[in-house]
Amino acid sequence: MPTLYGVGCACVFVGAWSYLVTTGAPTFLLLGLLLFELNGCHLLTTKPYCLTFITYIIMKKLVISSVITMISGILTSCALLFPTAANESLTVKLKSIEGCYSFYDDGVYIQEVIECKGSQEELYVKLLEFLTRTYNDASEVMQVKEKEQGLIICKGCYTFKVNDYLYGSDIEETAWHIYKAEIKDNKVRVTITLNEIDWYRPASTSGQYFTSSSKGSYSILDCPPYKTLDNQNEQVRKGYVFYYSVSNLIHIMDITKKALDNSPTYEDDSNW
Repeated sequence: MPTLYGVGCACVFVGAWSYLVTTGAPTFLLLGLLLFELNGCHLLTTKPYCLTFITYIIMKKLVISSVITMISGILTSCALLFPTAANESLTVKLKSIEGCYSFYDDGVYIQEVIECKGSQEELYVKLLEFLTRTYNDASEVMQVKEKEQGLIICKGCYTFKVNDYLYGSDIEETAWHIYKAEIKDNKVRVTITLNEIDWYRPASTSGQYFTSSSKGSYSILDCPPYKTLDNQNEQVRKGYVFYYSVSNLIHIMDITKKALDNSPTYEDDSNW
């Protein structure tokens, strides 16, 4: 019965080919061997290892399927439980930076007047040296350098990933800020503003599925605590983005004060 033999060969071939990619592989292999039996090629009865091989494949598929199901269940449970813990941690972090920043129409800013010893020219040079060291490519970030007016403006960025929260941890966030220094004798007013966040998600592969890279941008005012989001995952991720972005502004202000001899500051700048 050459027809049955040919179909049996085809089934065995398809079963072997689909072994790694489909759960239907054992069915094809078993069907192929049964057709061999009907054709007179008694592989199952005379070659016990064939049946053992089929049993091995079926068991392996069942075990793999069970493990995948179990892992999926665990991850789903974590996904349901983790946002609550992450949200509680986020609340603590956002509380820690309250009062360190202010909102304006387009974003967030921090501002301090730093009292320090030195003439306008001396402080200009000192601050320019500090900014050159702080930013990797000063020629690119410097927007304005007016020595006579005592004015320096530069544009910088801070790139990070939200590693505290599993969801979105592969997203690369870039927070852009404008650093403005107004210099006079014995004092410098520093204003750092932040309004835009760029994001980038690299391409990824999960099993047979491929996700291409993507990117975009959003306003810092789209983040908690300024804005409450309906999506819990986005609420937590963007909350952390806000925290890290503003914390970076605070850090820049702190190292600016150290660069200017860590002089004391005062809040009232009405007589600036």
